[in-house]
Amino acid sequence: MLLRVYRNQNADGDWPQWFMFFERERNIRPCDSHGDIVFWPVLALAQYLLASDDATFLDELVPFFHAEGDAHAEHATIWQHVERALGVVATRVIPGTQLARTATATGTTRFSRWILPCASGCAAHGP
Repeated sequence: MLLRVYRNQNADGDWPQWFMFFERERNIRPCDSHGDIVFWPVLALAQYLLASDDATFLDELVPFFHAEGDAHAEHATIWQHVERALGVVATRVIPGTQLARTATATGTTRFSRWILPCASGCAAHGP
């Protein structure tokens, strides 16, 4: 499921607001998102990593979405997908807030200080 979600990430690091699940409908989707869409795939990944202890998953090579199919897409590791997602977050911060301070840290720091504690806190209650 996570691989399917990350395959639908745009190359700029964002996800569409929604997308179709089946390959035959791959191009039925908006171009971008608003709100908190970019956080949910990263949060789901953090919860998976905490539950599975499978850090090798971050090395999986997965394409970004391309309208003409995976053969035309840029491929990157899951970790690189996360870095791009966090880059999107960094551009959407509210200056002077905690989120702004978190988003300006390095990718590893952002992931470990914000996403992992959130996933840990949410794990018992669901997202």
